[in-house]
Amino acid sequence: MTTVLGLCCSARHLGNCEVLVRESLKGAGEVGANVEFLRLTDLHFEPCRGCLACVYKGKCAIKNDGLQTLLEKILFADGLIVAAPTYLLGPAGIVKLVADRALNLAPHLETLTGRARKGATISVAGNAAWNPLGVELLNLFTLAFGYEVIDYLEAYAPGPGEVLLNPENARGARELGRRVALAIQGRAARRSPAPDQCPHCYSRLFRLAAGGRATCAVCLTTG
Repeated sequence: MTTVLGLCCSARHLGNCEVLVRESLKGAGEVGANVEFLRLTDLHFEPCRGCLACVYKGKCAIKNDGLQTLLEKILFADGLIVAAPTYLLGPAGIVKLVADRALNLAPHLETLTGRARKGATISVAGNAAWNPLGVELLNLFTLAFGYEVIDYLEAYAPGPGEVLLNPENARGARELGRRVALAIQGRAARRSPAPDQCPHCYSRLFRLAAGGRATCAVCLTTG
């Protein structure tokens, strides 16, 4: 049976991110998925050392932190929904800290081949002007751990729990979870990108190149 993992990257219990992740998991459960919730900030993570032991020896050199717990859940889950707050222009620091350890998937790539693994992200911030990198960096996290990004949600609320003041936030999160579960089952298509977005990862960050070409700064798609 399909399993969808919800990751909350906020230290605030029952805050906006947790509320929306749990709503998304309800949606996934409504269409038959098994669901699991994990607060990433409940685990301790060390920064990557760049030693490449994960690639050449098949095992991370860092012991006794939360990466193995996270990897076991990620390797098992068919779907991933990850939410993080933005405090200054992009997701909270734990998102980058953990994404830097994603090379630990290298020994498992053969076991993941052929699986329909889908992901979506939820970016929460006080207002849109302060969140230019929220979706992009959360989608990068999802791609780094081997999931195809099929949708995303931006929710804006400055105070704890205030995402619930706008009913569209909870409805959007629940629909996000439904879409992830259905996409894994082959019953839903990925979200269509807007004209100003990368068609692969929904990024709005591009490097301009010669000849009128541009390269996505997140997934390196060129067009």
